[in-house]
Amino acid sequence: MIRILALLLVMMPLLLTCRNATHNSEETPQGALAVYDGGIVTAEDVDREMLKLPADYRVLTDGHMVERYEALAQKIVVDRILLEEAKLIGSDSNPQFQALARQIERNVYSDHYLASHDMPLTALTEEDLKSYFEANRDEFVRSAKRHVFHMFKRKAEGQTKEELVREMEALRNRVLAGESLSELVAEHSDSESRHRDGDLGYIEKGQFSADFDAIVFSLDKDIPSQPIVTADGVHLFMVQSIIRQQVFEFKQVRQQIIGTLFARKKMERSNQIVEGIGVPPNSFVPDDSEVARFSQNGDAGTTIMRIGDFQLTLGRFNQLLADRKRQLGGKAPADLIKNLLQEVRNREVIFQHMREVGFPELPDNEFQVKRDEELIAIFAQRKMRLLLERDPQRLQDHYQNNQMRFCTPLKLHLNRLTVTLGSEPSEQMAHLESLSKQLNQGLSNFEQVAIDTYGTISDLGLLNMAQISSIDPRAPFYLSALQSGAFSPPYRWGDHLILLEVRQRIEPAPLPFSLVRDAVLTDYLQNYSQKVFEEISDSLLESVHFKINPNQPVTLDIFEANSPNK
Repeated sequence: MIRILALLLVMMPLLLTCRNATHNSEETPQGALAVYDGGIVTAEDVDREMLKLPADYRVLTDGHMVERYEALAQKIVVDRILLEEAKLIGSDSNPQFQALARQIERNVYSDHYLASHDMPLTALTEEDLKSYFEANRDEFVRSAKRHVFHMFKRKAEGQTKEELVREMEALRNRVLAGESLSELVAEHSDSESRHRDGDLGYIEKGQFSADFDAIVFSLDKDIPSQPIVTADGVHLFMVQSIIRQQVFEFKQVRQQIIGTLFARKKMERSNQIVEGIGVPPNSFVPDDSEVARFSQNGDAGTTIMRIGDFQLTLGRFNQLLADRKRQLGGKAPADLIKNLLQEVRNREVIFQHMREVGFPELPDNEFQVKRDEELIAIFAQRKMRLLLERDPQRLQDHYQNNQMRFCTPLKLHLNRLTVTLGSEPSEQMAHLESLSKQLNQGLSNFEQVAIDTYGTISDLGLLNMAQISSIDPRAPFYLSALQSGAFSPPYRWGDHLILLEVRQRIEPAPLPFSLVRDAVLTDYLQNYSQKVFEEISDSLLESVHFKINPNQPVTLDIFEANSPNK
């Protein structure tokens, strides 16, 4: 595939010649919001793209809407170029994509069947909408965000932490004196973020550790933090801009609530339809807990659902889950996994029923639009991977700065004491806490504690954290910092009290870059895919001379005239 993409790059001048032949930028068609060597983008094009956005992103009418409108025009052009390139090299004929196209076809048919059985939207009253809003107000809050820049200095051999802090304090003073933090980061930082001049982008609470969160979200704009000492070096943060928490009013999210409640009615109706049709024999549909277990112990190829001749792998489900979270935007509902599993099950049961009774006539375009969207997404991923393949230093830096991500797993050899709860659980817990203190002070031993509490000791063997979590989801919280010979605090799990002994601790060991190169590339994309895609998009837009039409600038009037909510 890399050779094919390389060939495509050689052919790009010819492609651009063809585009240049189809559009003369000096003769801009009337109504074009943007122009490029190959075509135009109209308000109607952007309107259709706007409808694909998460509902809460379509209700804003603040000053950022103009920028969003222009960004959507850019996205449309990038998508068109990617689709053209993908088809040029035959990506749509790839067996893997053809299998995906067949799944798209199944979804389109099942959607058509559901649409013909849906309850009417008029069944929703204004009272329904307002009741949902009042009962779920926390869903309609956009979290505070901060645009954060970061500098990191790693402790050199022979250097003390005090010397390193003084070095960082000197850099901080230079920023306060007016020097650019970005320029200092590029010259002095040891973090991979130096390749982006220290720019970490917009950060929400929870993306950092609790300690870093507390610091970053207490900073004033453009004032760098004090040096922050950690085990591996010293950090400095600075906030460039602040987006305050936003609480939406009912009128702003009314359309979003309609979508949510209509989707709920659609799910109820599809469940009724599936109950009437019946799930094929020898099928398997997991519940939430089984999906969690598969996620901990299975690989991407593990089959987690089987409906007739249809199989859903863990990798495909995780992809569907990620796509749904992006569509929803904001906070994902607590029952998201359950609902998605039901939706996949219902779609497949309905499709297989339609296969038995006969398919209706549908426009080819209905399939083609969805095929093109998937092809663009797949081809964009391939281009991003190729870009990183050509930048080995970026991957090496990511590996060096994140070696703990590319290690053998931490392993612990555990003994577990299980004590059945009696009629006085509080007294039992107090007694076990007292005995655990004696254990950690060396005044008792595990076997004696088992005798004193009428408990049972089990040898769990040598396990990694994922395996431990599958046995007891609470255990990793107590174990991660314990060394060999140490004991966890006692805790309650179900109808038992648990106390764990770490018999042996095998620390993670870094794996050679040559063995984990692909994992490094994948990890980089998971963390910085937006940045990599922006690089590709900027290059493509520049290659076709994209520009907003100066004769018809984008304004809020244009947005309001073409609003999806009208």
